[in-house]
Amino acid sequence: AARALAERRRGGASWPLAVRRELAGPARHRIAAEIRRRRADEPGAPWIAPGFARRMALADRMRSSGYDRSFARADDWERRMATLLPGITPVGAITHAQGAAFGLDVRDPTTDVRLLEFCLGVPRDQFVRGGRDRWLIRRTLEGLVPDEVRWNTRRGRQGVDIGLRLRADAPAVSAALDRVAASPRARDLLAVDGLMEAWARLRDGPDARALAMAHGLVRTIDVGVLVAASETTGPTRVDRSKLAD
Repeated sequence: AARALAERRRGGASWPLAVRRELAGPARHRIAAEIRRRRADEPGAPWIAPGFARRMALADRMRSSGYDRSFARADDWERRMATLLPGITPVGAITHAQGAAFGLDVRDPTTDVRLLEFCLGVPRDQFVRGGRDRWLIRRTLEGLVPDEVRWNTRRGRQGVDIGLRLRADAPAVSAALDRVAASPRARDLLAVDGLMEAWARLRDGPDARALAMAHGLVRTIDVGVLVAASETTGPTRVDRSKLAD
């Protein structure tokens, strides 16, 4: 912490500003992370039916597998490893499966072994220091960009307009939710009342919280529609002999 404060001071920050960013800021982030972690430990929160989550011992299974549903690990090294190590995110597997479906050989430069070895070999304090991540690039940019940019902590979000797109197609979303709500199987697996409440909040005048929940909302609706359809069509059967061709 002392070294981080010194770095801030050399960058021209006042002592009050340096203390706020290097001591008060990280403490606030840790408290917020712990609150998110505890909320995430609630069985089934926020889209899975609590009864189903308890029957599956969902929270215990997540903890035993090392999966942090809230992405609120207090330790920066764990967060870094969760990004780099295999078995954490399904994105690579999904991408390659999609490529195979269209006859494409998908290559991801960020998974190159040489790059990963370099990233893992860089000393830990060059990535995270004083509760701040991206330390190496922030130091590299000193004198090249304003400190307001260099110390920025805001994060981008993929598909940030998904909530607005759902509102633009509100009748179709409401119809899909009605179908899910009418399905006994979907109600057994999913927190349908929570889904309806989240959709009403988004549809009738979205605030920041409602927009942030839009990604989970649309994915859970997709699952619910699939479950509801299975009640009338039965489970989908795959002809494995055709897969071999």
